[in-house]
Amino acid sequence: MTKENGKPQIRFAKFKDTWEQRKVSEIAIEKLSNGIMNNQSDDETGVKHINVINMYDTDKIHPEKLTFSNYDEEAVKKCNVEFGDIFLTRSSLKPEGIAEANVLLDSGHFVYDDHLIRLKVNKEKYDPFFVKLNLSGNAFKRQFIVRAKTTAFTTIGQEDISECLGFFPKKEEQQQIGEYFMTLDHLITLHQRELEKLKILKKACLEKMFV
Repeated sequence: MTKENGKPQIRFAKFKDTWEQRKVSEIAIEKLSNGIMNNQSDDETGVKHINVINMYDTDKIHPEKLTFSNYDEEAVKKCNVEFGDIFLTRSSLKPEGIAEANVLLDSGHFVYDDHLIRLKVNKEKYDPFFVKLNLSGNAFKRQFIVRAKTTAFTTIGQEDISECLGFFPKKEEQQQIGEYFMTLDHLITLHQRELEKLKILKKACLEKMFV
């Protein structure tokens, strides 16, 4: 992003409008909030828990990877997790790991961890997947690091994140950018699966040829 005119260095040709600068608080429909303590269940329940570890998938939060929770529907209602909610890590061992962002693009019954901060964006104007990409970029990361506090861990609060600034295009451009990167993520996943199959094939061949 070029700071002088609010336009990115590369973009899809049909878009010409200047990107507008916004605080995180200005794209949200409510204050950022922390979740609740993990209350993991060994049995399958109807409620899944979004944890810190789920922030590190590069594309989105995967419900099939979430653990089940003992919390009931009252906790689900209180957390009010919805499609398009964005979550950020509250603490990290290293400053550069602060405020890792990921997005939920599925519906269901969820609660989220007290070590996470939840951002509900105005989905009429902002595409959640684009916002997640934006929050993961260097411009936001630098601001997160400056605002974070470091002792044994590096931590950041809701207000610190709310005050950070970023550039945002019109929603149509956000969606096209999001679709482009989502397609890349899909291709990466497909190639990773093919790579794993080839590794297994190689191992099997080696074991049978060199006994």
